[in-house]
Amino acid sequence: MGRSPTDAGRRQPRHRPQRRRFLIACEGDKEVAYFKWLGKRLGGSVVLKPVHRWPAPEHVLDLALRERDADRRAARDSGDPGDVYDGVWIVVDVDEHAHLVQALADADKAGVSSAVSGPCFEIWLILHERDLNAALSRPTLAKNLWASIAGHPHTTQQEFDRLAGHLSDATARADALLARHTRDQTPRHERNPSTEVGLLVRAITAADTDWL
Repeated sequence: MGRSPTDAGRRQPRHRPQRRRFLIACEGDKEVAYFKWLGKRLGGSVVLKPVHRWPAPEHVLDLALRERDADRRAARDSGDPGDVYDGVWIVVDVDEHAHLVQALADADKAGVSSAVSGPCFEIWLILHERDLNAALSRPTLAKNLWASIAGHPHTTQQEFDRLAGHLSDATARADALLARHTRDQTPRHERNPSTEVGLLVRAITAADTDWL
């Protein structure tokens, strides 16, 4: 019988390199492209599986749960039920989603971690290059700002390669924004600008960030 698609990156019992594995369910193509790029930068030391669903947080969570359950079944079938994802995350935007708060609560109950960006994922990319403190009224403003910073790359590889070497800057800026919103007691779904993607990247890379 052929291997299940969920076996991609699966460790082999008794003779396996201990590579950590993460499932990352996203809202769109930009996020998937970023985490694929990140996986390549890691050089195979960590296996990332980014997947996406149309942009609604409840659907992203549903995809994460289905992929997680399929991975667990594949692990049991392989005779190594402990070989499951080391982390299961959803990456979602505040945007104007009506069910975001409920989706985050459901994710927490299901044991799925979440990384929220307000108003959208591009905030994380921008923070590699500059400080950002003023709220952006629409996601398109953040997307346009990132496009102006990125210029006109021919490929997503070129677009994200400019981030290399700036991870510490991005995480420091993101942490500062999160700390400010925490002090102000701003609910997660109202934080702008803000991004929790740095928490996910920190979990993926652990203490080894020299490569980025």
